[in-house]
Amino acid sequence: MRRERNKQTLRKYISYSVLAMAFLIPLSPYFATIALIVGIALTALRFIFHRKLKFTALPLDTPILIFAVISLLSCMVSPDKFFSFYNCTHTLGIYILVYILAGQNIEDGEDMKRLLFAISAGFLVSVLYGFYQALFGISASDITWVDPEAFPELKKRIFSTWENPNIFAGYLAMMLSLFLGLFAKSKVSKEKAIYIGLIIAGAVAMMLTYSRGAMLSVFAVFLIFGMFYDRRVIFASVLAAICFLAINPLMLERVASVFTTVDTSTEMRFAFYEATVAMIEDHPMLGSGWGAYFMAYPEYDFYMQGAPIKIVHAHNIYLNYAAEVGIIGALAFFWFFFGSMKLAFAGKSENDGEKFDETYTEEIQNTQEEPAVTKKKELLPQSRTKLAKISEFLALLNLIGEKKAEEETYETSSDKVVPENPPDTETVEEKAEEWHFNFEEFRKEPIFKDTDSISRGLSLGIGLAFLSVALNGLFDDLLFNIPTSMFLWLLAALAAKNYCIRQ
Repeated sequence: MRRERNKQTLRKYISYSVLAMAFLIPLSPYFATIALIVGIALTALRFIFHRKLKFTALPLDTPILIFAVISLLSCMVSPDKFFSFYNCTHTLGIYILVYILAGQNIEDGEDMKRLLFAISAGFLVSVLYGFYQALFGISASDITWVDPEAFPELKKRIFSTWENPNIFAGYLAMMLSLFLGLFAKSKVSKEKAIYIGLIIAGAVAMMLTYSRGAMLSVFAVFLIFGMFYDRRVIFASVLAAICFLAINPLMLERVASVFTTVDTSTEMRFAFYEATVAMIEDHPMLGSGWGAYFMAYPEYDFYMQGAPIKIVHAHNIYLNYAAEVGIIGALAFFWFFFGSMKLAFAGKSENDGEKFDETYTEEIQNTQEEPAVTKKKELLPQSRTKLAKISEFLALLNLIGEKKAEEETYETSSDKVVPENPPDTETVEEKAEEWHFNFEEFRKEPIFKDTDSISRGLSLGIGLAFLSVALNGLFDDLLFNIPTSMFLWLLAALAAKNYCIRQ
């Protein structure tokens, strides 16, 4: 009993580590990494003490392994081998550990629900701090994120805890996509209202970042979702975009500049793309080395021409990975990336909810009944449901018969005049009582109790979040940022684990 109690205590502290890491990723990468290390150490102890516990193989372990091996090999061709090796082991190592920690310790729908709360709490704190920046400001240094010649009226772009407005906007795009999936799969009105509130708050914060790529990518995600799921989302997205543009016309100018060379940042991006393609052609196998883009770029610089500005990435995730780890390494990563998106979309189906509940929800209930007793308890509610449906059907037939008899009596009565249009039997007072009842039901409606709908919503939302990164990656390298990559690998582990649970 003591050993079993120690195992439960150890698992509880591991769960706390996972939740702390998820909450701290958007707020403090340093403390998030500490929570990660603690969680990994406790997980190792759990495997040592619990010898029957086996390492869970996830569907995309193979591309991760290939990507890790090629990334390490790319360090051998780097202009600074020590820097690339150190950077690779510390950054890629952190990402893989995030994947392992979440993938090995998420076990059921309750774990996913708690993780959702932690992720949402971190998002809310980050957005509120962004609003604080918009209202009170932090410093004059944020003007470095704009082109004063192209946009003289744009004086401030919020970046919250992310130190860069484009990175913050990319994170917001992922979260908005995640909440959209949760909203679509939720069956509770109060939950839907909460998700809508979070989406509106994130959309307002994104508008204040003035990040064109993120705004276009999240708008495209909502349109794609509307075409395949609910066309009303298209109407709501277009209406929201019109309202935002009417409130802040400067945003329209920013978005339109993507398709022109008015802004120097747009012109620079095209120059980076051209230089990166040349870099890939010269180093197609192993690239220029992990994290060594800024070292190799000066040899291909025809735009900056020796300006004292360090170009650290290609502003395009597809080109950047191919340039640093070669074409094979890039293909391995995007096998993992798009494979995670596919797993997420595959884990959102609604016809497996019963299996999910039977397999995992029942396991977390600490019952001591024998299997035979448990089986009887599982069959009893089904029998009651069938009897209730039969009773309802018989009552309906009886009600129809009584109603028909009343109408016949009403029509054949000699002392009553039959009106041409019989009055509505439901009075105004009854309608008011019915509305009041519905409102009370909404007020008392329990929220976040259906773990199956939350699981399916998370899967759909994660798939949409990966789609937003894929689209935003055409304009910026969102994954160059360590916290953003940590969050992406966390979502990938959650998608893979949820897919395995539902099989």
